[in-house]
Amino acid sequence: MPLRVEVPKGRRFWYIRGTVHAGKRSRSIYESTGIGAGDPRGHYKAEKVKEKRESQLIQEVLTDPLERVTFTEAAADYGAERERERIARNPALKGQPDKEMEYVAKWVTFLRARGLADIPLTEMCTKAAPALATYFDEKHIQKGNKLSTMHREADTYHTVMNHAAAKGWAPEKYPRAQLPDYDILEQPVNKWLYPEEIMLFIRLAPKHLTLFTAGVFATGIRGGELLFVSRRRPSYQPNTTGLSLEPGQEHIFLGYTKSGKPIIRALPDWWVEMIHQALSARTDAHDALFLTETGEPYVRPRKQRGFLVKTAWRPIRERVAAVIERLAGRRTAAGDHRGAERLRQRAAICREVTPHWGRHNAASHLLMKGRSKGDAKRAGGWSTDKMLQRYEHLAPEANKSMANELDFGRAGRAIRVHPPKKAS
Repeated sequence: MPLRVEVPKGRRFWYIRGTVHAGKRSRSIYESTGIGAGDPRGHYKAEKVKEKRESQLIQEVLTDPLERVTFTEAAADYGAERERERIARNPALKGQPDKEMEYVAKWVTFLRARGLADIPLTEMCTKAAPALATYFDEKHIQKGNKLSTMHREADTYHTVMNHAAAKGWAPEKYPRAQLPDYDILEQPVNKWLYPEEIMLFIRLAPKHLTLFTAGVFATGIRGGELLFVSRRRPSYQPNTTGLSLEPGQEHIFLGYTKSGKPIIRALPDWWVEMIHQALSARTDAHDALFLTETGEPYVRPRKQRGFLVKTAWRPIRERVAAVIERLAGRRTAAGDHRGAERLRQRAAICREVTPHWGRHNAASHLLMKGRSKGDAKRAGGWSTDKMLQRYEHLAPEANKSMANELDFGRAGRAIRVHPPKKAS
């Protein structure tokens, strides 16, 4: 198939796709041009890039056999392509550090120390499994790092290898970076919140954050994604978001996954009613569903750190904790010291809540209400049971209820035990 330029489904850039032939050698090509899909002259520019790149690729096929491409070279090629896309998306990012490439550099350093980074990828894939098995133990487990950090680094390694496999430099079945098994009992905080606590967060939120606070618990969407959702009807185009309020089909469109699947989250009726009330009071022309306290849309930061509503969220946590502590004081006055201590513990947990806890509680409450893990994964967009388990937290009462299912004691009392007969 000759080289051509196209915008693949779910992508935001023009890509070069096809096969380059040079004598008896050939190579499949699937790489970004760095030209945005929305560029009015995008197709013309992409064709020019293809013409220039085609001669380079032919030369590469002739002089640089695929068997000699190393992990270091594949990582550099991935970094260059990623940088082109970043700058095309936001020119202000030029010269700014890229956290993703810091993770790539860690992998290059680790594999180089074991003599694996600078040998052909085809050879590396036959030798890397033992080294990959020790990576997370050496770099993270012994240091007590979070599982979320390990997931990000594993994803980076897999992204580089997928990039290499797509170009034919590495086999598709390359050795995977195996994450440690997740032990839910080792969680420092059970991020389960009771419905009454969730309602306190919603009711005590400042006016401009009431809808957002309800939304993170109502949908399980990450706060950093929900905050920038458009209130306009979805166009279902790449790199866009939208809100549909069609009766019976209310949902938020968040874009597309890497595999090209649309990301759609259904909305519960109680939150839809809040959206209608909030939008009916709006007189501005802003596209954003959520506005700051001054009535302006939130601006995406160049580099995501924490969450943008941190300053406003801190007093919400304090107000919720204060209400629960007042209830604890009443319990103490009534002589219920055990109940008072339990409420103080809940107040301490509420002081740790962030918007991302809404995602944890979306999974937990669905499972607590008897929905299957498959339903919970579809509702929250989790692809595997292991990912769902990261977000699954159960109320103490649920654990007690499950323990009572092993009702051997009651069954034992129903059995009449006869004493042994005396010998005559």
